[in-house]
Amino acid sequence: MKMVFNKAMIWWIILILIVFGPLLFLLGFGISDDLSLVGHLAPNFWTDLGYNLSRPGHLSRPIYGLIQTTTLHLFKEHYIFYNVVRISLWFAIVFQARKVFYSYFKGSSIWIFLFFMSLPVFSTAHLFNFFQMGYLLSLLFYLLALGYLKDIDGGFTRKKHVHFVLFGLLAMLSCEIVFPLFIFPIAYNYKGNLKEVLYSKLLRWSILIFVIYFVYKFLIGPIYQNESDI
Repeated sequence: MKMVFNKAMIWWIILILIVFGPLLFLLGFGISDDLSLVGHLAPNFWTDLGYNLSRPGHLSRPIYGLIQTTTLHLFKEHYIFYNVVRISLWFAIVFQARKVFYSYFKGSSIWIFLFFMSLPVFSTAHLFNFFQMGYLLSLLFYLLALGYLKDIDGGFTRKKHVHFVLFGLLAMLSCEIVFPLFIFPIAYNYKGNLKEVLYSKLLRWSILIFVIYFVYKFLIGPIYQNESDI
């Protein structure tokens, strides 16, 4: 088994180097608004950050806005650095997904999972457009949140709820697209037993995440929203 694992790891690394190695140096800016953001970069970081956090499109995604503005001012037009960050971010997601879901696979099937995770044929727009990385950040933080709940039997019963709430909030504040995914650990734990779901602590902690997020988005955010972009 160890020999099979080592061979699979070697082939996986070779495949990743073949696919992503050239992209690191040849992949330029994406087809989204990447060049527009680089071309309209303000001289002052805090001015850009304030604008990014207050415009309607990013109002509910402050983590995304912070990282986007920071990388813009650090890397400017040097696209290779953006490539390093986004590919590293994607493989952080692959690593954490393997850690969370490893117990659901038997034998070599984990490598099938890693193969499809490593080559994101259904999500290339988010990987190859750097300034859409809010989607990737939200997925990474969500997987980190799940990692704190995952037990050795494959369920989500560990009591590290504070960490779950913290990373769950980071996920929502990066991009709220992960909202429906919070149902997964609850549904997995209780297998449709409605009574147990209603009395579960995990449901209460998940509701707390949503309450904090909605208070921020609908009560706090509008206070400093930039109306000029509406």
